[in-house]
Amino acid sequence: MTNHERKFEHFSWYYGDLITASAQVWHDYEPANERTSELIARFLADIGASWNTRLGNIKLHCAMSDVVMAVRFSSTGLVSWGMNTTQYVGAAYSGELARYLRDCLQKAGHLSIRQRASKRDRLTRIYSIVLPQWLDQCQFKMHGIGPCVEVRSAKWRDDKGRVVGGKKISASKFADGALKDAMAVVRGINAMMQQFPLMHPN
Repeated sequence: MTNHERKFEHFSWYYGDLITASAQVWHDYEPANERTSELIARFLADIGASWNTRLGNIKLHCAMSDVVMAVRFSSTGLVSWGMNTTQYVGAAYSGELARYLRDCLQKAGHLSIRQRASKRDRLTRIYSIVLPQWLDQCQFKMHGIGPCVEVRSAKWRDDKGRVVGGKKISASKFADGALKDAMAVVRGINAMMQQFPLMHPN
């Protein structure tokens, strides 16, 4: 179905008129060079963010890289940022770390919630994120960490009529080779896209 054929909702039972995010925080990026790592480390220190595990520093850098890229691609400054733990299955960092970084950004005054989530209306939260201009100097690259094939559990309606299920399932839950062919195809596509990334004409 094309976007032209879709019926987008602009009104919610819970909120009334809705606002729309113009970018989403994905789980794809890391600093492309040492200078960017230094700038990201400086900003994380400014907002008091630290993650004390063996790879915590690297994971925080990846999470902050994803946020910077989302803000960079957003034409309105309004960003959606999924926080459900299942969305981070196989990602470079956990949902717990993402929620921690969000809270640090909010406490430091860089992030504010513009529209809250609603399960009834199937809406995610929308945030306004404003970052220092000097982060524009940062350069990022895709790290390729994460599952290349996404498998979800079946959906059904419970006794209250709510849709349940549809959660991400880790590839490790399947027998060896069950996803091998599909993963090989997607890895080939991803490798080509990393070699020849899509670029805006400007």
